[in-house]
Amino acid sequence: MMMGQLASEYRNSIVEGCKGIVLNQVWKFRWFGDLDELRSAGNEGLVLGSHFIRSEYNMKQTATFLTKYVKGKILDYIKCKVDRCEVEKQLDFEPAAKDPGFEHIEILDLIEKVLSPIQQRVILMRYYDEMTFREIGDELNLTKQRVQQIHSKCLDILFRSI
Repeated sequence: MMMGQLASEYRNSIVEGCKGIVLNQVWKFRWFGDLDELRSAGNEGLVLGSHFIRSEYNMKQTATFLTKYVKGKILDYIKCKVDRCEVEKQLDFEPAAKDPGFEHIEILDLIEKVLSPIQQRVILMRYYDEMTFREIGDELNLTKQRVQQIHSKCLDILFRSI
C-alpha cells in the first residue's frame, strides 16, 4: 500500500469513530437551525480537522482537537444563516409551546440569575448593543478570542438553564 492511501484510511477510520462529536455539538446548537444542516456543517468540520491530526495524539487529544473543528464549522454555519433578530427570538423562545407545564422565563431575568457580571455584559453588548467581539473586547479590555470563549460559554449556560 502507498503511504497516502494508509493516511487516507487512517483519517477515514478516525472520522467514523468520532461521529459522536458531531452529534454532541449539533445537540448543543439545535436551537439555531435545521438539525440536518447543522450535522452537515459538523461533518465538514470533522473531515477538515481529520487532515491535521497528529499520529502521536491519543484518543482524548484527538477528540478535543476534532471538537474544535466541528464546533467552529457549526458556528460558521449559524453565523451565515441566522441574523441577529432570529438569534434574539430563539434565545427568548416560548418554552410553554414545547412543554405546557413549563413556565415562561424572561431572558433578561435568566441572564441575571445564571450568568456572572462579565458574562452578562458580553451577552448584552453582543445582542442588545449589536457590538462585534472585537468592540466588546476593546470595551472590556479582553482579546477578541476571549470574548468569543465567554460568549460561547454563556450560550451553553443559557441553553442548559432553559
